Amino acid sequence: MNEISSTPYRLTVPAEMPVPPQRGNAGRPLVDKSVLDRLREDLDNDTGLVTAFIADYALYLPRRIQRLRAALVTGNFDDAVDAVLSLKSSSLMVGATQLAGLAVDLESRIHVNARPDPAVTLLRAADIFLGPISDCGRHTLNWLMSYSLTEPPRADSRGWAAG
Repeated sequence: MNEISSTPYRLTVPAEMPVPPQRGNAGRPLVDKSVLDRLREDLDNDTGLVTAFIADYALYLPRRIQRLRAALVTGNFDDAVDAVLSLKSSSLMVGATQLAGLAVDLESRIHVNARPDPAVTLLRAADIFLGPISDCGRHTLNWLMSYSLTEPPRADSRGWAAG
């Protein structure tokens, strides 16, 4: 058995869980700068608004991930669906393609495997996806916080911001 620990929850799920699918992120940049460029163009090149948009995403991302974590580990199907949709749509809007890809994969896993017992499905999804989502979220925040409106930060071989 693998244990999922998240204060104040402590749950166990079967150990035979597969690793999260990576096909959705293969070849994708951590953040697609072209999305931010389009946003800037749509906002008449107002870099202040783009910066505020990025700052809002960065502020709420940890809350979105924590909300997702709580919904998954407590077996709340409706909250889990809502939380993963929030993570996916906000990540797409800021160009966080790898994080959005993980959210898409998680959303699919939740819907496809929800029967016969949604609570078990959500616990398995938590075991598989929460680590990669948290890691990718941290790297996405690092990338975005070091983003310059004229030049993106340097990335390593996975597309994650160096440093």
